[in-house]
Amino acid sequence: MEWQDIAESLGIKGGKGAAYHLVNSALKAELSEEVEELRRLQGGQLRELLTVFYPKAMAGDGWSMDRCMRIFERQAALFALDMRVDQQHLTAQVLVREYPAGWIEGV
Repeated sequence: MEWQDIAESLGIKGGKGAAYHLVNSALKAELSEEVEELRRLQGGQLRELLTVFYPKAMAGDGWSMDRCMRIFERQAALFALDMRVDQQHLTAQVLVREYPAGWIEGV
């Protein structure tokens, strides 16, 4: 569908520009929620792995030390810990799909 058609079918005032911004805002919000949930899950998994390897690393096991360092690196990347504040910014990749007419009914 064209943006103007979407605006008209949903009764969005402001035409195609308003429809475009409304759809993109909704997609970004949904993607942001999914990313945060994945971050939370992976963060928990990394913490669980550390409970296994950290005591061994502190006891002098070199392989476990290496595993801990890799886990720390992954945590830093996952939570952007190594980035300076001025480098941190959010980006989103937006996927737009075509849905059949009437797909929004009942929402």
